[in-house]
Amino acid sequence: HDAAADRAVIERIRFLAASLAQRRQDDREIAGFFTIAFRLLHFNRIEGDFAEFGCERFRQVPLAWRAIRSQPTQRQIWAMGSFEPLPAARTAQDLHPRWLAGTATISEGGFRRRCRLAGLPTHACRISRVDLTALDATVTEPSRIALASISCQQFSAVRAVLRWLEPKLSNGMILAFEHYFCFSRFDRSGARHGLEELRMLRPDLNFIPYRTFAQAGQSFVVEDA
Repeated sequence: HDAAADRAVIERIRFLAASLAQRRQDDREIAGFFTIAFRLLHFNRIEGDFAEFGCERFRQVPLAWRAIRSQPTQRQIWAMGSFEPLPAARTAQDLHPRWLAGTATISEGGFRRRCRLAGLPTHACRISRVDLTALDATVTEPSRIALASISCQQFSAVRAVLRWLEPKLSNGMILAFEHYFCFSRFDRSGARHGLEELRMLRPDLNFIPYRTFAQAGQSFVVEDA
């Protein structure tokens, strides 16, 4: 019994170590993606800010900030999220075995503390607490976006974010979906559903695959058709 318990502990430690190593690898890939993407936006003279929708894990903001600082074109960072536990699925398209209702996220206060610990100046990141599934015209900022990162997981949130972004889409900007390839046994990802719906809403635009990043990320460059 003691030997079996020891083996279980060892396996658990190995799993945690492997998970941490994968997380670090993903962060390096996300950082590399931002470095190249902001370089491209600067080269193409695409004006606008960086906005992350679904920022509650405090993953992309510090990486994007470092990438922005390395480029001559300075951009405002917008961190937008509910800072609430993951809600229950609203539709079947929200379902995924990893998207468990009630999963905790960082509070707004915790997010601000992590910004300070990461060295982000107060003016560098504007934090907006908002229900992403209820985004509408009353939310007016950011008004011009060069790179929009959709980090929310459920289709209901992805769809609402993309509908809000739809009138702001312009030639040369970049859309990035962190969970684009997070399919389940039964359905494709909420991000993929959302982009397909956006394509139907905007037949005047093409969404050209740009770069993959981390475990399931895919980005696209917006092009006037």
